[in-house]
Amino acid sequence: MDSDHCPFCHGLLTQDVNTLTKKGLEGIKRASEKRGVDIEVKEGQNIHGKCRGEFTSPHAIHRDLRLKRKREHDDDNKCTSLALYCRAVRLFDILFVLFQACEFTYR
Repeated sequence: MDSDHCPFCHGLLTQDVNTLTKKGLEGIKRASEKRGVDIEVKEGQNIHGKCRGEFTSPHAIHRDLRLKRKREHDDDNKCTSLALYCRAVRLFDILFVLFQACEFTYR
C-alpha cells in the first residue's frame, strides 16, 4: 500500500492524518491479533486517526467479532435450511411419482 492511502480504509490521507509511533504500532498489533486479521503497518507510517481508533477500540473489536460470529452462524443455518428444503423437495417428487404410478395402476 502506498503512503498516500490509509491501510485501514484505503482512503486518501488528506484529513485527520496521524503518524504511527512504536506505542501505536503495538496497539494495532494487539488489536489485529484479537480480530484475527493481518494488517501491515510500520512505525512512521501515516494513517487516519479515526480509523486507528476504530480498529483498536475494545468495544469495536467485541462488536465486530460478535457480528462475524453471527454471520457465520447465519451462513451455517442457511446451508442447513437449504439442505432440509432440498430433501423435502426430493421426497415430495418421489411421493408424487409413486402417487401417479399408483393412480395409473388402479384405473
